[in-house]
Amino acid sequence: MRPSKGKTSGYVQMLDGRRVINRLIWIEAICFALLVVFISVDDEYLIPMVVSANFPYTPKVIAGMLDSLGVILLFLLAIYIQLQVLNKIKMLEGMLSVCAHCKKIRDDKNRWSPIEEYIQERSYADFSHTICPDCGVKLYGDLYLKANGPQEKEISE
Repeated sequence: MRPSKGKTSGYVQMLDGRRVINRLIWIEAICFALLVVFISVDDEYLIPMVVSANFPYTPKVIAGMLDSLGVILLFLLAIYIQLQVLNKIKMLEGMLSVCAHCKKIRDDKNRWSPIEEYIQERSYADFSHTICPDCGVKLYGDLYLKANGPQEKEISE
């Protein structure tokens, strides 16, 4: 089932693959920077404030536990954010049976549907239709060239 295209859904702001990778890299970099700050701050400021002389653990042991806890929490946060981003991505996989003439695709229930419909039902892609320069010249000849100019034809060659 496709998500609605309403302004409140995440569908309007879907991410392409390159943006997803960039976002994940930034998230991991921020988490790493937070980890470095936490590790340096807890040794210098937090532990001496909390630990008293009669505390059962040494400051070194506490620093190790806090560092481990910080690593685990930031790791879980990074994984959670990555899963949230990756859940927004739908991928088509496998072999698709395409009619050589009409370009309809056969689904797993042996039904044939137009390629646009098939992809829209299984991804977040939308389609807009136009005519490439080669087909424009084949179908409309001089009318296409007059309307779009000869530069359109040269681009595809």
